Amino acid sequence: MMGWGKAIAAAVILVFPQVCLPDSLDVVINEVLYDPEGMDTGREFIELFNRADHDICLDGYEVATGNGAYADRWTREYTGVPPDTIKAGGFFLIGEDAVVPPPDFITSLDLQNGPDACRLTCPYGSQDVVGWGDHDFAEYYETLPAAASGPGASIGRDPDGRDDNDNATDFKRFAAPSPGDFNRPPFDLALETACLSRYSRADHATVQIISRLVNLGTTLAGAGAAVHADCCGHLSDSYLDVDVEPGASERVAINMENVGGGLRPLKVWLSWAPDLCSANDTLRTSMLIWPAPVIINEFMFKPGAGECEWVELLNTSTSAVDLNGWTLEDSGGRRRLIV
Repeated sequence: MMGWGKAIAAAVILVFPQVCLPDSLDVVINEVLYDPEGMDTGREFIELFNRADHDICLDGYEVATGNGAYADRWTREYTGVPPDTIKAGGFFLIGEDAVVPPPDFITSLDLQNGPDACRLTCPYGSQDVVGWGDHDFAEYYETLPAAASGPGASIGRDPDGRDDNDNATDFKRFAAPSPGDFNRPPFDLALETACLSRYSRADHATVQIISRLVNLGTTLAGAGAAVHADCCGHLSDSYLDVDVEPGASERVAINMENVGGGLRPLKVWLSWAPDLCSANDTLRTSMLIWPAPVIINEFMFKPGAGECEWVELLNTSTSAVDLNGWTLEDSGGRRRLIV
């Protein structure tokens, strides 16, 4: 007779599969590219966004596209199955085979420039509809259709996930489509400008770089961001000590060792852990620390008949100056290489 200890040891271990329950419309259509630059084939996409703080299984969700020229002309493009899941605060991309990054679900969409629409339906029947163009049938939009994007641009919610049931106000035009990513990240601090302070001179021990940071995100943020500068291998940094309102900017000054008068290469960049977009974090430019070794000494701006305009440069230093890459620029912004 088997003892209780052995009976317990021999017991069957039951493993319950994960139950995939559909959720409400915490999932919305977040961005649509219906008119890619050039040929449309292969690059159209519909992006879904999960506004909830938990993962959502897409089993039973459906995405359809609608031809607004006719009543009730919908084509099913996607039906979710149990493995399909959209992460909390994440995206699920439905698109064609040339979309980068590759979509979670690849299909041929054939979206039109308008009047057209796409529709997300959850298993409980709730729907999210996005329409663009001049529609005659109300089934293809919510309140008012979104404004046309134009070639190469997408329409997307701004901020991501916003849903006031009005396509015209919920959706904005984005010149740079962002499949599978934020239209306007909650955290995006950008380096807008960087230049030499007008009070810096060649005979000063240090010079000051004035940078301006702008908050392109949707959240009050930025305190603690570091701004770094590199001029001819001389490094220095400073820090943003306040949070910045969305759309606002803040000045950050960087003091660094003076490398001497003249035109100097300058790299300025920011580092901030929450930043979700690094493409706008670095600036490369040049700074002219006055007095420069080369100055404009004389010029002819109104020559006589048969003569030409000219500019004379003078090297005030005791050594040769390589003018390769130097430019002259007039007040209208027209710039010409000297060499």
